[in-house]
Amino acid sequence: MPSENRLARAVTTVLHPAAVVTALCLAVAAHATGTPAGTLAWGLAAALGTSIIPQAVVEIATKRGLLTDRNVTVRAQRLKPLALAITTAALGLAGLWAAGAPRPVLAAAVALLSGVVTTTLVTLLWKISFHTAVATSAVLIIALAFGPVALTGLVLVAAIAWSRVALREHTPAQVLAGVVWGAVVAPLPYWLIAG
Repeated sequence: MPSENRLARAVTTVLHPAAVVTALCLAVAAHATGTPAGTLAWGLAAALGTSIIPQAVVEIATKRGLLTDRNVTVRAQRLKPLALAITTAALGLAGLWAAGAPRPVLAAAVALLSGVVTTTLVTLLWKISFHTAVATSAVLIIALAFGPVALTGLVLVAAIAWSRVALREHTPAQVLAGVVWGAVVAPLPYWLIAG
């Protein structure tokens, strides 16, 4: 594998949507609670339904040969994992609400559920980049929580976009659509709820 492809693969792997969502949940919980215990408890609780469980199922399905890869690059294979992600995100949101999660954590859970539902609808018709949609949403939500300095994270979005095109997993239009989609569908509900 050429060195450019190795770098692109590393970027795609390290900044995988499940890792980005988990980091987002921890960041929002840190902002909401200001304590290490609150960060871990609420952050991991939010990540459980939005990233940890769905990605664990994808990893198992990939190892069993039911999916081609952990990124579910074959669009026709995306529906079942996405239906599971929607279900676990909705159940996770209900659990967070019942447990009295801080408002920003609830807002992040709603935002992530909104993102996966709407992006699933798009992916039924066209292969939008979840990598760039999730990364863009995460950077903008973190900027809403912590301030504009977090917008420097958009450099990571650019790196992800480059990696997805370099690996020929997406076209430039698909990664750009992910960026635009991700800039709206999750940050807007977060902003409306978190205040």
